[in-house]
Amino acid sequence: MRGWAVLAAAVLFGCTGSAQHEGADSSTPDTAFADFDACDKTDPSSGIDALIARCTRALNSGLMPEDPTATALIRRGNFYAFKGDYDHAKQDYDRVIALKPMARFIRGNRAVVEFLQGDDVAAFKDYEANGASSENDWHAPLERGIAYRYRGEHEKAIADFSRAYRRISSEAPILVNRGFSYVAHGDYALGLADFDRALKLEPEFLPREIALATERGRPDDFNRAVPSTDYGITLKPDYFLLQRARGFALFMLGRNAEAVDALTKYSDARPKDIVAVATFVLANRRVHRDSAGLLLNLYKEDSTDQSWPATILRYLHGAIGAAELLDIAGTGDPQRECSARFYIGENNLSDDRRDAAKTAFQRAAAICPKGAFEGAAAGMELGRL
Repeated sequence: MRGWAVLAAAVLFGCTGSAQHEGADSSTPDTAFADFDACDKTDPSSGIDALIARCTRALNSGLMPEDPTATALIRRGNFYAFKGDYDHAKQDYDRVIALKPMARFIRGNRAVVEFLQGDDVAAFKDYEANGASSENDWHAPLERGIAYRYRGEHEKAIADFSRAYRRISSEAPILVNRGFSYVAHGDYALGLADFDRALKLEPEFLPREIALATERGRPDDFNRAVPSTDYGITLKPDYFLLQRARGFALFMLGRNAEAVDALTKYSDARPKDIVAVATFVLANRRVHRDSAGLLLNLYKEDSTDQSWPATILRYLHGAIGAAELLDIAGTGDPQRECSARFYIGENNLSDDRRDAAKTAFQRAAAICPKGAFEGAAAGMELGRL
């Protein structure tokens, strides 16, 4: 709400709705409307620093009553969050909550920046407060579910996504997020069903999200906030990974030809994604299709690459053995050993070395961090051996 009438009254009668903040530069009665209008934007593409400056000028003017002051603080807090300046974002959200204690959705914004700051206790307290705003609000459980998913707590995430889905069943992001958590948890059929339902519900969802991932900078940098609803923000989504997760689910369900097709579509956009290529190679092998050409292309320039995780592909190619892969993975990072043990297990399983596969999967299941998809997958493979 722009609050033009109250802002006009403030300009005419000198109402002071906010204190000076961040320097002396401020709007005048002649520029207050323009500065507030420039500030009141959802999309930061016109330049975050310039938008923050316009919001600050409007706030420093002392000309705005409570409602437009709250709006400008929300907008500036959001811009700070998009910039990665979480301390200033939180300060602005704190001020909004002091002005408007009943505007619970602002606690959802604050929860995002607290989560990105690593303050999980405060973040989930605010997520809980935000969720109490309405029994029909589907955004609140979706946002908290995403935070749980990023933290590897997939059972809690699935519960929140299911709660959101019961409130509205026509939103693809709910299904995609729940699908990700199902796959990471080892519930491959349920995850696949959610992915396929989402793609049928909104055919343009995935192309749009792939384009957005590119526009938002490095696609795999998830430690960021992005716009959500009109005044809301969210943790940066990873929806562009949908076909990779879908391909992995198909692979774990033994539907290898379909897995190859899904991973081919994904790899057209991200040919160097190690997880996708490794799964593609294993699925190809199990349907007796040649992987050598793909691997040859990958190794043209990196045939001696000793970096992690490229060495997983070198292992699957046969350039190094399991012992060397484990040496490169090391023991300092449980996730690296988890991945190495899992792919050693799958490689042995592809070659019908069941005892060796079982040993590798047992170790992976024991060492994989909470929420790692390899741990759930290793557990499923053990159940089938």
